[in-house]
Amino acid sequence: VEDEFQTLQNDFMEKYYLEFEDTEENKFCYTDIHREYIELIEKYLEEELSKRIENFSMGEFTKTIMDRKNELEGEIFEMLLTFSDFMSFKEMFLDYRAEKEGRNVDLSMGITVTSMHGGPDFEDDDDHDMNDHDMHFGGGLSLTGHSFGQQH
Repeated sequence: VEDEFQTLQNDFMEKYYLEFEDTEENKFCYTDIHREYIELIEKYLEEELSKRIENFSMGEFTKTIMDRKNELEGEIFEMLLTFSDFMSFKEMFLDYRAEKEGRNVDLSMGITVTSMHGGPDFEDDDDHDMNDHDMHFGGGLSLTGHSFGQQH
């Protein structure tokens, strides 16, 4: 079911992702796309959950999710939030578009914290300034915004 759902969602995003732009203004077509998405995903979820849960009600399920949204986290909840929260829906499309266009930073490539002075230990005293330290990501990215080649 997970692969089937992922394919359904990816196919939908593939169909519309170029419509979405990272601007404050929202296009009128976003409303129609959101409505179509809700109908598609709700229908799929309701069919699958009804097979597994006797007397399942999508309305009650959605209400329960919204009542407990502060207690829930993770990918599944984020996906469910795209039904009722338009900005979450738009963000999902913007993230998908950024990924398709190669604009996402892959944080799984490894993180290292190094001292710019090269000292063995970092102590929080007057001799050291946090600005002298930098958090680096593999691939030439740095949290201070400076690009770099290889670490020294």
